[in-house]
Amino acid sequence: MANKKRKNKDIDRYAEASRWIRERAASMTLSEVADLTRDEIGDYLPEHRGEGKKVEDGEDRAKYAFWNIVLGDLYLSGEVAGKSWRDAIGCYRSVDPISSPRVANMYMEGQGVPQDTAYADRIFVDIIKHEKDSEVLDCAEFRLQCFKMLEERHGAGKPEEQSVAAPVDMPDDIKWTLRAAENGNGYCCYLMGEYYREGKGVPRDKQQAKIWYAKAMENGETEAFDALNGLREEDDASAREDDVPDPLPDWFVALDKTLPMESEQTRELRRRAEDGDAAAECALANFYSTGNAEIVKNTDSAIVWWQYAAEHGSFKACIQLAQEYGSEGKEEQVSRYFGAAAKVLRNAAVGGDSQKMFDLGQVYALAGNQEEAAVWFRRAADCNHSAAQLWLAKYYEEGLSLAANPDKALRWYRASAEQGNVEAQRNLARCLLQQGREETRREACTWLLRAMSAGSLEAFYDGLKAPAEGDVPWLPYLCRAFRQD
Repeated sequence: MANKKRKNKDIDRYAEASRWIRERAASMTLSEVADLTRDEIGDYLPEHRGEGKKVEDGEDRAKYAFWNIVLGDLYLSGEVAGKSWRDAIGCYRSVDPISSPRVANMYMEGQGVPQDTAYADRIFVDIIKHEKDSEVLDCAEFRLQCFKMLEERHGAGKPEEQSVAAPVDMPDDIKWTLRAAENGNGYCCYLMGEYYREGKGVPRDKQQAKIWYAKAMENGETEAFDALNGLREEDDASAREDDVPDPLPDWFVALDKTLPMESEQTRELRRRAEDGDAAAECALANFYSTGNAEIVKNTDSAIVWWQYAAEHGSFKACIQLAQEYGSEGKEEQVSRYFGAAAKVLRNAAVGGDSQKMFDLGQVYALAGNQEEAAVWFRRAADCNHSAAQLWLAKYYEEGLSLAANPDKALRWYRASAEQGNVEAQRNLARCLLQQGREETRREACTWLLRAMSAGSLEAFYDGLKAPAEGDVPWLPYLCRAFRQD
């Protein structure tokens, strides 16, 4: 449960690993630290480590985890060459693939990844609820930090600051220091923090000490920074014993119920997107665009993931962005992303890939360049691409950038229909019925039946709505006759 205690020797192992890293890196530059970190992590990987290196051992595992956190922080901060949030998140995920507070912070702040506070909250909640021992990130201090952060945002609110009024029996010298501190003297604020921390002339009170240290920092007293950090480190140490409350408060239980839970498939999709997989980035963006039971709808996040996918060569992401910006009337962005999609597809299309020819034609059609679209539909149709044949037939039938030509429209509808394209079969039947001849009516009925056998209800309704011959709805009867044959 949330208040499950950790053995002291386990916590000591983490602390020892942390000290070991600090000692190794104390006299190095950040670049040297990064290089050392990469080397140390490599030593623990199965494909690189020797017989004496076993990452399963407690001490080695703790060192491996801390090195990953160190390297992730360096990647994220950009303080060394090769800044990369993707590398950073990979390091953090390797420590604890499901529950990493640093990953949650990245989503909370929109640092590299799109901002998603609901997903970040879910990670924090899962860390607090997690019962299984984790080598590093499920320690009590991490869980308490997560709990306090959630309490600030979703709980009953921050506790009110305690009064800083002087006790009646306060010594005169401290009273004068307090008066100066209340008037904004930074050094006296720092002294008051020291007095409360040590219990000198006033009751020992860490909360009051923190308040005065914070006021000292606000008034330019830099020494208060280290003092305040020292108190926080003491709080982190005590967290190992305090842990989060059990039972968990009502606000936490309610939050847990309202946050979406991601399946393993969605988590894997997210990890692939974080690694830079364009298809995964585009798929994740589509989920954010519509929202579902696992991901809260967030158009801004969708746009960021589409942008990443576009940067990694996804023409589908480019099209989505162009359409999204088109709905906002941002014509410059629309032109940019349609152009980017065409650029991605052109090389493959010129190389003879019929699917890419068709995709390129669609890009031009969506961009409003029907002449260029017709060129690429024709090239793909000549390569026997069924969907391209259908589109080319429509262009000939409607006279869209091409001279209207019913015969050519019929030819390309038939070519696509023969490959099993149901929409082409229906359109071909419609064109044949319009000719009004007995032989074309029979052929139309044949194509509608083929479409119906493929499961097209639309084809069935097309037959019912077909024009009657005289007062007799001839097509339903003809369909029955063909069924009997």
